[in-house]
This record gives sequence, C-alpha cells and structure tokens, in this order.
Amino acid sequence: MVVRIGKNPMSTVVLVVRSRGQAHGDLRWTQDEAIEFECAREVITDMMAIQTGQIAEEASKVEPDADRLSSLRAERSRLAQERAALHVDDLADVARIRTEYGAIVRARREERSEQQQQHEARQDPATPGIEKDNIDPYAQAAKELDAKPMKEGQEIEGEVVDVAKVDGKTYYVVEQDGDRVAVPAGDKPEHEKGDEITASRTKEGFETGEGYGR
Repeated sequence: MVVRIGKNPMSTVVLVVRSRGQAHGDLRWTQDEAIEFECAREVITDMMAIQTGQIAEEASKVEPDADRLSSLRAERSRLAQERAALHVDDLADVARIRTEYGAIVRARREERSEQQQQHEARQDPATPGIEKDNIDPYAQAAKELDAKPMKEGQEIEGEVVDVAKVDGKTYYVVEQDGDRVAVPAGDKPEHEKGDEITASRTKEGFETGEGYGR
C-alpha cells in the first residue's frame, strides 16, 4: 500500500507501507509508524521555525547579541541535519522527537496565543490597532473637540473660538485658515473666546501669546 503524507507537495513523503512481518528488501514498517515518522519530521520543522523567529527578533535589535545569533543559527542547522538523517526505522528517535520537541512546540504556541490575547485585550475599540496605554491624551482631546492637535515645531495664529475642558484639562480651540486647532491652555487660561492668539509647540511644550494684530 502506498501512503502519501504531508500537505506541502514539495515536501510530501511517499512511503510504501507493509504490515509488520511482510518484508520486501529493507522495507518493514507499518502505516502507524510511517505517520509517526512524518509527524516527527514536521515537529522538527516547527522547531526550526522557532529558531528562525528568534533569529529575526534578535537581529532586529539596536545592538544584536552576536553570540546568541550564532548559537541560534547553529541550533537551526543541527535541527535541519537531524531531520535529514531521520529514517522511518528510527523508532526510538521518532518517539523521542515527538515527545521532547512536541512539548516545546506546544508550549511556544500556547505562549504566542496568550501574548496575542493580551495584545487584543489592550486594544482600544475606538481606535483599532492602537493600544489603550499608547493613546496620546492630547490627540484624543483634540479629536473630542473636533480639532487637530499641534505638531512639534508648528506655530499658529488665529481666533479662539472655544475654551473647553476634556478629562479635567482646559484647551483653546483656535481657528486658523478654516482649521480648528486644539491648544492646551494650562491650569489658568489667560485668553478668552474671541481673542486673537499665537501658539507654538516645541520639545519643551506649548507656548501661547497675544496675536500680532492685537
């Protein structure tokens, strides 16, 4: 009987399976042994994928650890050699690989699943793709005021069309060339609705003053 195992056509293993005791040449394995052999090969492939992921993660760091990268690459090469050398008759090695590596792969998958769940739990439903803890409160306040936040290095001049509070903080809404721009007013706002003001944003923060035409 011919058994074709594997989803990927490029790596499919075709085995001629005979019942135990029906030997022909050196072929003497059962269908169950053939399936267990292919499962062992697949779990080694999963282990190699784990090494590849860790290599990419380490290499992406600002200062990658050269020794760790070398160790990870060496382990990946060892796994590739182990997979290439494995034979369906290696019953002890097949069992060891499925037990030992299988436990590592399952633990890794559970860890990744838990990390994904934690990531999804941190997402803000109102802003998909942005974690709740990473939301800029100033940008969020500007959004609630139907205005744009100021960018670092930006300077504006215009009329204060609104003075409002969001989450306990006061903001000016300044209209400039048809755009509404939110500007933090500080604890003690110095300007009122209708005033012409200037505003700028630097690395140090925000500064406001009276408009030049005033």
